Amino acid sequence: MTIMLVFIIAFSVFVYIPQHQEVARLREQISNIESQIGFTNAMLGDIEKLGLVLGQMQQEMKLFEKRLLTKEQISSIVSELSSLAQASGLEVVSIRPEQSVQALDKDGKLVNMDKRPLDSIKIHLELRTSYKALAEYTRKIQDSLNILAGIDDIKISKNVDATTKLMVDLTLTVYVIGER
Repeated sequence: MTIMLVFIIAFSVFVYIPQHQEVARLREQISNIESQIGFTNAMLGDIEKLGLVLGQMQQEMKLFEKRLLTKEQISSIVSELSSLAQASGLEVVSIRPEQSVQALDKDGKLVNMDKRPLDSIKIHLELRTSYKALAEYTRKIQDSLNILAGIDDIKISKNVDATTKLMVDLTLTVYVIGER
């Protein structure tokens, strides 16, 4: 019986306890590896999502770039603005495009798109119209012309003659892709 007890103690001290410690160490390593695998899977999932997001952003950028004109297209836009005005019942007194200037961001830095400068061209329109026709015209500019533009300034005053029409000075800024 004592021999058996000595054998059990010796077995525990020399075999079981070291093996138990080794198993605990290996379990901790497995746990660390599993957490690394989980982290890697999460990163890969995020990378896959990032790929989808980047693809969507590239598509949006292509659509955005399609809305940007070249300087050569400005004359056609001026013609379209005139046609839309007449279709909306506005009388065009004058349309005066300015020279293009390179667009600046909110910090005053030059804006580039795909290593090409982004220019802006202000187009001043002098119109004789009613409020309703003016509202329809601005809606048509937004809906019909697939361009990147914004109305910067609009001044409305009564016409000097006794008609019910208004005098409208409208400044439209159109963004165009400059030369490389």
